[in-house]
Amino acid sequence: MSDALISRGGLLTFAHDFLRAAARDAYLPTVSHQQQAHARVADHFERLIFQGVRHTNEIAWQLTQAEQWGRLYSKLADLGFLYVLYVTGPTDVMRFWAQLEAHSNHKAATAYQTLLASPDQYEPRVVQLVASLLVPNQPAESLRLFEHLEAHFRAAEGFWKAYPPFRRLGLDFAGLADPQWFERDPRLAWEFYGHLLNLYRHTHPHVGFALLQSWMERCPLGGFVFTSNVDSIRNCSAPAIGRRSSR
Repeated sequence: MSDALISRGGLLTFAHDFLRAAARDAYLPTVSHQQQAHARVADHFERLIFQGVRHTNEIAWQLTQAEQWGRLYSKLADLGFLYVLYVTGPTDVMRFWAQLEAHSNHKAATAYQTLLASPDQYEPRVVQLVASLLVPNQPAESLRLFEHLEAHFRAAEGFWKAYPPFRRLGLDFAGLADPQWFERDPRLAWEFYGHLLNLYRHTHPHVGFALLQSWMERCPLGGFVFTSNVDSIRNCSAPAIGRRSSR
């Protein structure tokens, strides 16, 4: 039987669909049997010590297939679990929440209501993740979180918390984002802008970009994005439709 199995992206599966169907019909002939099996696999992964980012994705997927919506809600409401799951695949998080909300009364806004009430008590990266998740169905709450993040990073305290050495120099983001530093202190300027460049290169587009893409795909004439951003995240978020322009 081992020669009928192959590894695809690190996942063990059947080499042919007819083998998968035969095994399913023999051992898991009904939907109830299949859901029970998915639940047992989820139990197994939950008992294991953390095995890496794939671990969280496997638990969420198995619970979705088992239609154990209460357990899935508890997992997605856990901000630590959610963040690791997001690192694995941002679109997977969106898909899990979409299925959960479609098949139960659980809502993302309810899961993260403590964060919504006091976003300043949480790490900005976690606040940004929740804000992105709320874009499709709770746009008002999402906007409020993004406004909080903007105010946080524009304030000197927020910038200094992220970059302590600049506190000693008395420089905030606006003070550093000045071409004069290439003449006054070239090393400082290149280190700062080189750091920003690396951040841009390793930043994954949040789910809002996929939402924009889906809107354009539904338009008969396509669409385009006009942006003043220079980070190129829009370019790597999805295939271009229509024109894309940067100012």
